[in-house]
Amino acid sequence: MLVVLRDSKMFRAVPRVILWGGVALFLFLILVLAEGSVYLGKVGEARDAAIAQWLNEHPEDGEAVARYRTVCI
Repeated sequence: MLVVLRDSKMFRAVPRVILWGGVALFLFLILVLAEGSVYLGKVGEARDAAIAQWLNEHPEDGEAVARYRTVCI
């Protein structure tokens, strides 16, 4: 019984399935990391735009924002 199972095409295909599954998982992780990087870039731009808008509305607090940027960045 084991000899028949060992010689079957399905059994011989298992290493290839594992290999291609690993390749697909690696590519998926690269895609997730790239999307995360793009998302974080957009969040950073939105934060900078919000700070600039807030500074336009509250020019007297520019020194506090400058301190925030030097501490956080």
